[in-house]
Amino acid sequence: MNEGQRARRPGGRSARVAAEVHQAVTDLISERGYGNFTVGEVAARAGVADSSIYRRWGNLENLLSDVALTRLNARSPMPDTGSLDGDLRTYAANVAREITGPDGLAVVRLAVALSGNGQQGLQAGDDL
Repeated sequence: MNEGQRARRPGGRSARVAAEVHQAVTDLISERGYGNFTVGEVAARAGVADSSIYRRWGNLENLLSDVALTRLNARSPMPDTGSLDGDLRTYAANVAREITGPDGLAVVRLAVALSGNGQQGLQAGDDL
């Protein structure tokens, strides 16, 4: 391995940590609502150190944006049905299914809260 390359951790630890942190955020939003918890509480719920969250996301706002965008992008990808009408109908149905499913309201609350939260909120709102 070259000096400039990092060794990858085996087993996808980084992906597991991100998934655990994302689930902790979703659970806390469902239980308490947006803005009623701290990075420390997310870290404790996910079983990681606060520094892991700050190192990866920088702050709570960035983490919340990542949770909303990751969830909607993963569970409601833009379809390619061959027609714009078909794409939009399918996408709308996928989003409707996502936001009415388990924890869906938490993601909607998060997206709405972020949409009015400075530049980061504007970017998250545009991306959503």
